[in-house]
Amino acid sequence: MTISEWVQTWMKTYILGYRAESTYRGYYAAWHLLCRYFPDTMDMPVDQMTELIAQNVLANLAHKGYSYSQLNTVRVVFHQAFQKAADNGLCERNPIQHLEIPSEAPKGHRTALTRIQQQAVLEAASHIHLGHIAIFMMETGLRRSEVRHLQWPDFSLARQTIHIRHSKTKAGERYVPLTRLALQILLSEPKKRSDLYIFHNKVGNPINDTNLRRLYMRLRKETGIQDITNHVFRHTFATRAVEDDMNIKALSMILGHTDVAFTMRTYAHPDEDFLRSQMQAFDRAEHQRS
Repeated sequence: MTISEWVQTWMKTYILGYRAESTYRGYYAAWHLLCRYFPDTMDMPVDQMTELIAQNVLANLAHKGYSYSQLNTVRVVFHQAFQKAADNGLCERNPIQHLEIPSEAPKGHRTALTRIQQQAVLEAASHIHLGHIAIFMMETGLRRSEVRHLQWPDFSLARQTIHIRHSKTKAGERYVPLTRLALQILLSEPKKRSDLYIFHNKVGNPINDTNLRRLYMRLRKETGIQDITNHVFRHTFATRAVEDDMNIKALSMILGHTDVAFTMRTYAHPDEDFLRSQMQAFDRAEHQRS
């Protein structure tokens, strides 16, 4: 079996239907990228793969300008696919253990809305189609895919929580307590007997990625803030939580993480005004001591 054939088999057998749809799409895009630029490598038998070959692939992709996140997806595909290949006897052991992403690979800049920007988005979202979903995402920190799959049985009014059953990781399966505004949005959401999904479009179908993309594009047009994306809502929630002194372990669990350090490293982006206020507080405390 060639590497290309095995990666396809691995995705269909171990990823499709078991991991989030977005994860499968990302892995599929990585496989397509490898087939496009490295056809000779992908046509090799599985048991001829080496870590040196895989590392050279990453180096070539970095030289072509592919981002850190794209290269990381390729690295994950290599490692996981060949681990399963070893488990299934297609090679003696997993040859992919310690791949390094070249430092020249550009890293995408993830950011959060400042408080002023967030207020502008909240005001715009209050009067545009599906805008309440953007507000809900900023109030809960849910991922786009998690919001799409929310069903009415997942909502407990008595406990004032939402149960996240469909997530990209095992840790993502969790209960998220609702803020007053998030609870108000759910209580205001129209519900028919036939409705299963909480958030739906004009014709009653569950919202999809296209609906959510159009939502943030409308918000960009309304506010003039071009950095708005669905994931920025999640970053904004996490950043406000850190600024407002939420317990970091609690925040990590609400976001569906197992690693607190990952939460801080990836999702906390205090804005300049907050940093200034913290420095001023430090300055006042030092002045009082002196």
